[in-house]
Amino acid sequence: METLEKTTVEVSLPFSGFYESIHSYALEFCLGVSEDHFYMAGKEGEPTKEEVEKRYDEIAWKEAHTSYAKAYADKLCGALGFPMEFAAMESPREYNFTTDRIFVRVPFASLVSLFGKTDYAALTKAVKETFTSGPGFSSFYSPELAEWEADGLQKWNHNQWSTVIETYLLQSLGDDWESDVMDTVRGNGGGQ
Repeated sequence: METLEKTTVEVSLPFSGFYESIHSYALEFCLGVSEDHFYMAGKEGEPTKEEVEKRYDEIAWKEAHTSYAKAYADKLCGALGFPMEFAAMESPREYNFTTDRIFVRVPFASLVSLFGKTDYAALTKAVKETFTSGPGFSSFYSPELAEWEADGLQKWNHNQWSTVIETYLLQSLGDDWESDVMDTVRGNGGGQ
């Protein structure tokens, strides 16, 4: 049996990023600069288009994204039932091949517990679908969950744990899990 000597592990949370996503829209709406705000600009009781544009230009986007990411991570880990410490948010220079990523540190024991609660067949399928090499994609991971397990859970990295987390969220909260978590962040002013 594997010993649990690690106390915390840094993991990447499942997150669709800020590029043309539900998160970018939610944050822009909370900050008063969404497409809806531009559409309503100039109508009775609404700011002018120039005022909305000025507001948009004055936003410190990196700070706004980080604040939202922290609130999202807090709500997501709360939904998973374990504590977390925000580690970082990474944004790509360009969004061609990847998107924003949120990293948190969580108790290793919580991840092991989550692994035990995750439907094994669904996780096996997710690993195969996510990590099978194909045209234009060479995976650095085995597409076989059994091979991951043979290495020991302590050797798993943020991508492997992210797959476990997302599979668990799909089984416990359904296909709209990210939108549901985001709604709780949006209700908090986008983390502002």
